[in-house]
Amino acid sequence: MPKNIDIELKSFPIELTKAYSSSKKSISKILNQDQIEEWTNIGLKIAHVRKGVRSWELAVKFYQVSPSVSKLIPYNYFYEWMQQGLLISNKSKPIADSFFSNSPKTVSILRSRHLEEWVKMGLELYTGIWKSTNLATTFFQTGDQLLHSSNITNLKHAISTIKNLSLQSYEAATECMKLLPEILVLIPEKKTDYIELLDLVVKNNWQHTKSFIEISIQSFDKTNSSSRNELIKLLYSIVEFKKTNITNWLSTYADCIKDIESNYHADLINSSKYILDKTTPEILLDFIKSVPFISQRLSPSKVNTWVDAGLEIYLENEIAGASFFRKESTKSIDLIDKLSSVVDLEQQKDKLELYCIALTGNQIDLSSRNEIDSKNIGWAFSEFATTEGETIYLPAQSNKYTSKDDNHSWYKVIATHQTGHIEFGSFKFSFETKPIHFADIRNKFLEERNANQIGNKNDEKHFLTDIQNFFSLFPNKELALDIFTVVEGGRIDNIVKYYYAGIKREYEKIQLESLELRPDLKSLPIRKMLVEILLQFSITKKRKLSIPTEYKNEILQITSIAKQALKLTSLVEDTSEATLRIYSIISNLDDEEKPENTWENIDLENESEEFNLESSSDSNQDYEHFKFDTSTEKEESYDPIDGTEYRGEFKPELTQFFESIRESNGSSSEESLEQDNTKELLEQMVSESAEIDQDQQMQLDSQTVENILNEMNIKQSKSTEYSESHLSHIEEDGGELTSSEPETFIYPEWDFRAKDYKPNWCVIKQKTMAEGDPSYYSDVLNEYSSLMYQIRRQFELMTPELFKKERKLQDGEELDIDEVIEAMIDMKTGASPSEKLYWRRNKVQREVAVIFLLDTSASTAEAIDESTKFGDSLTPPTDTVEYLNWLKTKRTDQTRLNYKRIIDVEKESVVLLINALEAIGDIYGIYGFSGYGRENVEFYTVKDINEKLSDRVKSRIDKISPLHATRMGPAIRHATAKLAEQESKTKLLFLISDGRPQDRGYSREGVEKEYAVNDTKMALDEAKRKNINAFCLTVDKSGHDYLQEMCQDLGYEVLENVQMLPQRLLYLYKKLTM
Repeated sequence: MPKNIDIELKSFPIELTKAYSSSKKSISKILNQDQIEEWTNIGLKIAHVRKGVRSWELAVKFYQVSPSVSKLIPYNYFYEWMQQGLLISNKSKPIADSFFSNSPKTVSILRSRHLEEWVKMGLELYTGIWKSTNLATTFFQTGDQLLHSSNITNLKHAISTIKNLSLQSYEAATECMKLLPEILVLIPEKKTDYIELLDLVVKNNWQHTKSFIEISIQSFDKTNSSSRNELIKLLYSIVEFKKTNITNWLSTYADCIKDIESNYHADLINSSKYILDKTTPEILLDFIKSVPFISQRLSPSKVNTWVDAGLEIYLENEIAGASFFRKESTKSIDLIDKLSSVVDLEQQKDKLELYCIALTGNQIDLSSRNEIDSKNIGWAFSEFATTEGETIYLPAQSNKYTSKDDNHSWYKVIATHQTGHIEFGSFKFSFETKPIHFADIRNKFLEERNANQIGNKNDEKHFLTDIQNFFSLFPNKELALDIFTVVEGGRIDNIVKYYYAGIKREYEKIQLESLELRPDLKSLPIRKMLVEILLQFSITKKRKLSIPTEYKNEILQITSIAKQALKLTSLVEDTSEATLRIYSIISNLDDEEKPENTWENIDLENESEEFNLESSSDSNQDYEHFKFDTSTEKEESYDPIDGTEYRGEFKPELTQFFESIRESNGSSSEESLEQDNTKELLEQMVSESAEIDQDQQMQLDSQTVENILNEMNIKQSKSTEYSESHLSHIEEDGGELTSSEPETFIYPEWDFRAKDYKPNWCVIKQKTMAEGDPSYYSDVLNEYSSLMYQIRRQFELMTPELFKKERKLQDGEELDIDEVIEAMIDMKTGASPSEKLYWRRNKVQREVAVIFLLDTSASTAEAIDESTKFGDSLTPPTDTVEYLNWLKTKRTDQTRLNYKRIIDVEKESVVLLINALEAIGDIYGIYGFSGYGRENVEFYTVKDINEKLSDRVKSRIDKISPLHATRMGPAIRHATAKLAEQESKTKLLFLISDGRPQDRGYSREGVEKEYAVNDTKMALDEAKRKNINAFCLTVDKSGHDYLQEMCQDLGYEVLENVQMLPQRLLYLYKKLTM
């Protein structure tokens, strides 16, 4: 080292000398002496360049990275790199530090001739203020990532955009710089398109730039790479609308695209451009939200048909078009259903349930497979059908076929198989039940196992069910379960095809299709191969199989045994006997051996029949022949075969356990299982069960056992009685509603703007009104005794009108004098006289069915005497939410009211009405309705239309109380459905209300009264189309304003004096039903 350099270095801290000395050793192998001298001098210049800011630290960094950089580029470019480093050092220490630190990575990618241009790009971001320092520093820190993501030309354009953003916010520009490599690398070609799009976002709304890039990364990552450039063009068109928040739009797109198959993306984007050309970004977003649903049901070409229909509607009515693309339109849903071959369980659930009930004669519930999976009680996530003995769980969709009819058939077949398991005793296995076609060797195995445990308390085990005890006999439970599952599945197949012959053709078609999906036998280990042969034999015996000649004898043995268990008269106990025998044969084979190359095609049905391995009637003889060691010490591994989709997932251990719980719940307390005594045995079953071991994806832990114990305690019946439950609210801009709760009904709602129904929009929750004071009914009759007798007398006067004189009869009560005279004249004139000379009075029954629908909204709590001053606490507020709080306070007040409310008059009217109707025998039902939001329309039964008057009905009247809001449409539709089931000639729906229909969100904006009025009008029109006469009676003095529009040609009346309600109601009823 020259003396003057040594002296100069010593003027700086020792770290600089060490860095120089260390790097010089390495760089001397690359540079000559003159070049080293230049390198040394530039380093010293950097050390001196900015006194007071520890510039020597930059020189340390310069010397440290120089050997790595010098290896990557020729010296002339290395010299250029040193000069650029010196230039940056003169401007900013942090920027220079990031430049030197990342140079080895950057220079390894950057073409040498672009070095000066690269530095210029970075320095242009620096304006001298500290915020710009961060931006330029970030540029050099991410240099290698930027260069990996794009070429220098595109990057110049991108950095220019970032620079424009920095004019608004350096912080935003710095954050976007960090994100830039991540988004650019996702665009395979034409990156300039995205950069131009980004430039437009900066110009239109720079505040959204960072979030836009973040969402872009998510969106482009989920979008098929070949479709990303088309997506950019779509986004560019959307940004040009300016009013649209592109970040929110793209965020929704990102949420939707993850649920759409990648091969669908190109068609989705093309359809989107087509829609945007004719509509707006908001309408397009409605379409995007619907695509995950329709893409599972329609091919791209059929989606285009659906889109064209929506656009045609949109051009006529924009609101209707928006509802169509949101799937809030019956036309939209109906068209999807028409174009689609997919069958949804939710749509077919009721029919399939009735089908299963018809097959068995017992109550069987259906539910989605997801429901039992989510409980974590031993079933892993799967699309296979299954059952726990009470409910059949089916896939949420059937889309295996391109035909809707075939998908319907698929549901029927898999539901039938699961029904067969329940109906034909798959879960009723017992050691006490004797098999039909085999000698009983189960109990022989059990006796020997138990004998071996005597005196050894460590080996003693207790079992929750017989089937668990049965599987404990096998060292290899997985193999035993596979054999049992295959044979039992075959037994059920044969039985259901025989007893349910109507489904036999569809069933066998699906069976044959399932065989096409089975694995190649030659690829399987010996044991698994034999179980697979057994499975294929159990599906259809009329099929030739290629089998290894070496194992022909064992194959014929197991199929011959299986044939006995597959007979129509077999029981699950026969399956267990077959399992023991087949297990004995297969478990003796060495799974490591490979079959010889000799294979032959064989007709197993005929060959196994000739083999004729009939079970001996001597259990001792059979036991000795098939005996195996039941200890688990020799247990060997076994990989279970793949299940058969149409047979579903079979879990006999867990299901019999739940069956035993259900049975014990109905037995005496001495017989029922106690949870404390059960938990330990349940933990043993879960830990040892082959059923759960086979579910490799299932994570077993103590929570599984807890979940099963909780499931034991779940009460099957839920109270539907009147209660003040918490009401949650679903926003009106949500989608369709579903409900699996008992006594719930789903109805559409009419959108007058879209001129179409919103399908499955409202949930009716039907409840029985609670019972109150039993004396209320008689107290009202006593209070209005004179009016009661007067009204009842008027109604009783209707009964003579029920008798009609019927003439011209061959037989009757008396001769009809007019007809006798007419006959005498005919005889005198030589004409043939009539023989019909009698008459009689026939009683013609009044065929009247009526439903009285009472508005029990919060406003019925108002006092009917407005002149009475009750103080502020008695004055109800007008706001719905405040109404509910006011009402709650009222209910806590135990002081008897000294004034009469609208609801009180309604209740008194009901009492007088019932008393009168009982005199004439008309069929009638009385219901109240209220609710809060479209998902909580409460429908209370005071007296069901099919229910007789009783003391319980009378006591319910006392409990009629003001509740929540007034969503009339679904309540009218539900009452209409009840009346439609009646066979009476005259059907009347009598609506009694205190005001216009209104509810939280009873319109798209939640405040438009026209929406609620039009939905109610449509509900009344629907009743009329079903030959149901509707009449509306309101105590709202402003009722004319909306009733004229709501009822139009239907009857209505506005009652000026609420206290006249009882008399007027009965008068109108008589008038309407005569």
